[in-house]
Amino acid sequence: MLLSVQALTLASGLLLALILLLGAHLVSLRRRLRRFEGDLASLRSAAARAGRAATEEASVSRLLTDLTRLTERLQSTRNAREIPEALVALAQRTFDAEQVVVLFARRDRERPGDEPVLVVGACSPGAVERARNEVIRFGEGELGMVADLQRAMDRKDLESGKAARHATVPGLRSFRTDLAAPMIVAGQTFGVIALSGLGRRARNEKTILTLMAQTAGFGLRSAASYSALKSKAELDGLTRILNKQAVTQRLGELVFDAERSASSIGLLLLDVDHFKHYNDRNGHAAGDGLLQELATLVTGSLRAGDTFGRFGGEEFVVVSPGDGVASSYGLAEKLRRTVAGHGFEHAAAQPLGAVTVSGGVACFPAHGRDSAELLRSADEALYRAKHAGRNRIEVTVLPA
Repeated sequence: MLLSVQALTLASGLLLALILLLGAHLVSLRRRLRRFEGDLASLRSAAARAGRAATEEASVSRLLTDLTRLTERLQSTRNAREIPEALVALAQRTFDAEQVVVLFARRDRERPGDEPVLVVGACSPGAVERARNEVIRFGEGELGMVADLQRAMDRKDLESGKAARHATVPGLRSFRTDLAAPMIVAGQTFGVIALSGLGRRARNEKTILTLMAQTAGFGLRSAASYSALKSKAELDGLTRILNKQAVTQRLGELVFDAERSASSIGLLLLDVDHFKHYNDRNGHAAGDGLLQELATLVTGSLRAGDTFGRFGGEEFVVVSPGDGVASSYGLAEKLRRTVAGHGFEHAAAQPLGAVTVSGGVACFPAHGRDSAELLRSADEALYRAKHAGRNRIEVTVLPA
């Protein structure tokens, strides 16, 4: 009996020791499990970070590639109209945006002394098409605020800035701005790019869009500078119409186009009658004033599509695409009567009692197959008009 009790006591002790051992082992396993779970969570977090990093790296790589292409396109173009279209395409690819609109900054034609306004320059298909002829003043609505404050804004910024919920322009009321950035160069706002319905977001999306906008802004300034220089180089310094080189080049381009399309061109050479008499009697300053006034008068009498330039001295040229002999002669007669009936200063003292012009008309392809031949034909007709008494229009005579 005593042996049985001792055996039972020993067995109980062993069982208790085993339970304690198993408990300690279980505690150790739980600790290891928690560490494993922590390590697993860390691995998952690291994998997620690596995935985001890879995605962001791919996005940055794609953005750099697109920006490089945009920069190359901006360097190769001198046409400001191509820049917003390229910017729209880049923004759509980068942000997977449903709608993109690019607005130009320009002076309000109806209020030239006021602050600049924003006008739609380009947009994604179906986006704010109705707003192309509308204007937004700086500080007006969300997009006007972006232009006025000159900083990129997202939806949160726009709402905290207490801007109007939608721009007050009718065509833009359906456009909900999610992200916008101004195009700024040297402190001047050249425009704004705005996105709606972003399918791809990024932590630094305002910085990315600002980089795009700045790149486009430099392109716009470059194009504007080139356009201004080109315009200055092409204009006659006195009359502010095209100079001889520019109008001759334009004539050559039009002849080339007309030859390909089998269309016609009307050419008119105008010469001020007795201009030397006017200069000798009234002085060269008065003669310059006469040429300036005549250029303004003729410009106001021409049609859209006509090209007008000073050909040298008191001689002017008008090029009218699509005109045949009858319509060219009709335009020439209209201009002759307009000049003769205008009240130029000192006109009564001219030999004909008025300031008048004589003209020679030639047409492509009837009177010349290239610009040089056309000009020669018109000049011969002008010569006949001068020798027939002046203040008249003559048409090139075809050889018998």
